[in-house]
Amino acid sequence: MADIVENNEKKLILGLMIKFMISLVIIALSLLVFFFVAFEVDVMRSTQFAQKLEVAAKSELHVGTDKKTIEEFFSRHSIIYSFDKSQVRYQGVIRNIYQYSPFNAEVAVYVKVDDSGNFLSVEFQPSLDLI
Repeated sequence: MADIVENNEKKLILGLMIKFMISLVIIALSLLVFFFVAFEVDVMRSTQFAQKLEVAAKSELHVGTDKKTIEEFFSRHSIIYSFDKSQVRYQGVIRNIYQYSPFNAEVAVYVKVDDSGNFLSVEFQPSLDLI
């Protein structure tokens, strides 16, 4: 009789362990799907954000635009920037575009200038990292 009770307890414990493991797998898969979808959405949103900045740059910055206007562009769009003398360009970045995202979406901005500091071209590079 004791053997039957012990076997039933083992079966019950084994059944509970299997159900627990299945639950963990379901939770892990759900998290994986969540992060995949969030990643895809944030990639799309950061790309759209970069495209909006590109449209603004095309309307505000033209070949020959002076450095004061370039720096005003950065300020107007809340872009933290610096000037890289070796590459003769401004480089800026907007970080954490979306506050409630599990990813760190950012857009890097590169503005090439001539030796006088006048605008030549602009490039935007969206990127995404896990926070």
